[in-house]
Amino acid sequence: MVEIGERRSWSPGQARRPLVEGAGEWFGWGGDVLGLRGEPEDRWLGLGEAIAWHCAFGLARSAKTFMTKIKMTYTEKLTSRIQAAQSNLCVGIDPRADLIDGDLEHFVRTVIEEASPFAAAFKPNIAYFEAFGAKGVTVLENALNDVPQDIPVVLDVKRSDIPETMKYYAEAYFGQWGVDAVTLNGLMGCDSIEPFLQAPENGVYLLAVTSNPGAVDIELQKVGEKYVFELMQAYAGRTAALPGQVGLVIGLTNVSDDVLSRVEDLPLLIPGLGAQGGDLTRLDIASRQAPNLINSSRSILYGQEGTIASRAEAARNKIRVAMQG
Repeated sequence: MVEIGERRSWSPGQARRPLVEGAGEWFGWGGDVLGLRGEPEDRWLGLGEAIAWHCAFGLARSAKTFMTKIKMTYTEKLTSRIQAAQSNLCVGIDPRADLIDGDLEHFVRTVIEEASPFAAAFKPNIAYFEAFGAKGVTVLENALNDVPQDIPVVLDVKRSDIPETMKYYAEAYFGQWGVDAVTLNGLMGCDSIEPFLQAPENGVYLLAVTSNPGAVDIELQKVGEKYVFELMQAYAGRTAALPGQVGLVIGLTNVSDDVLSRVEDLPLLIPGLGAQGGDLTRLDIASRQAPNLINSSRSILYGQEGTIASRAEAARNKIRVAMQG
């Protein structure tokens, strides 16, 4: 039984959170959803009042829309966006001070606005924002609010810690910032990722075979007959009873035929397109059922030709061709 109601004050970290407790997804809402600024912070809306506000101010398509919130898992939301945009492009948001012209926040907002029509997801890398200090974290919070609600956000954090600490990371990213999925490093064990798998609307991508040359040092070493990345892959089965979903990061630059043959049908986040020179034609994605994201960052954000929009469209089209075989 879900409860209707959300506090009337809307901080940046709340804007992507549902109005119905327990709802994984909702449609047609902006940041200041059911009331006017300046209302008492602790006032809660009942169902009737919520519909009244909704109808009076035209903040969603219809009262029926409000009453038929659909609880979506992370993979369902991602699949829905892939189909709607006809795109598997994940746009990485990696703001670099040495490459940005002008204001950081303006640059990030421009990326989101211009790339949104072609993006299946956005992937902000938290390190690039943290490099700007407190201002960068504020810009990231604001950017999360700028992403349209139907486009999933994968926050690239690559965290790894003991379960108790990971519980607080999960609260920060899912509870406070409202992102849909995160990247994690699973080397501290399967129990370390479990705090991120407590809600069906959330997912994690475990580092399996990354796109850097150092992937051969650990990820592509063997333990018995299995690669280390296969031990990470096994976490999906080991956590199957939890509501969250597990996917893998598979770098295009380091996947041999042997590696590809061992990758299970899990959601994939695939870096290496564009500036890193990954070869999409080697992927047999069409035979897979799980939704896949192919990430491109630098070639879209900092390319020399065209605009961010035209480069994102070109990347989307290149992925389409490669996936059609």
